[in-house]
Amino acid sequence: MNFSFIKKIYIFFQALIRSGSDTEDPGYRLGVGILLMNQDGKIFVGKRIKKKYSEWQMPQGGVDFDGGVPEPFAQAAWRELWEEVGVKNQCKMVACTQRAYHYDFPYFNLWKLRFKGQKQVWYGFLFSGSDEEINLKITRHPEFESWKWIEKKELMTSCAFFKRSLYAKVFEELWPTMMKALCSK
Repeated sequence: MNFSFIKKIYIFFQALIRSGSDTEDPGYRLGVGILLMNQDGKIFVGKRIKKKYSEWQMPQGGVDFDGGVPEPFAQAAWRELWEEVGVKNQCKMVACTQRAYHYDFPYFNLWKLRFKGQKQVWYGFLFSGSDEEINLKITRHPEFESWKWIEKKELMTSCAFFKRSLYAKVFEELWPTMMKALCSK
């Protein structure tokens, strides 16, 4: 029996149970995205574990629902930062999008059984720690197998095609605030 497949199914259904949709647009799973920038103005990106299409991406995740009530977006962003990157105290939240952005899943996956895509509020964080403090295996079920710091332009050419327009909108809104915060340090 393939226990890694069973483990993946179990993890998926645990996440599905904790997930919820936007009441205004129930076809989209509510979530958050994280633009994490280091002191050199480079962006944190990771590669998903064992995905054949694993392009570089910024951290993101769903908003947890407890009794039908969504977790506050900022709280979800801090939680996802910890779960996916393993950092918290080394970061400062400096920006947030004024609206949620969405993208559609371009191909079939298990999420598509319930949602057509994700709708996310994005947060900008400045990282002041050292690279050695980043820990992708902080949780029992890590999401990234590798990571690096890259320039914005490189991210736009190395991310999944279906996230490019989303990332462009996020950068348009958050980049000026992120650069101002970085320069004021």
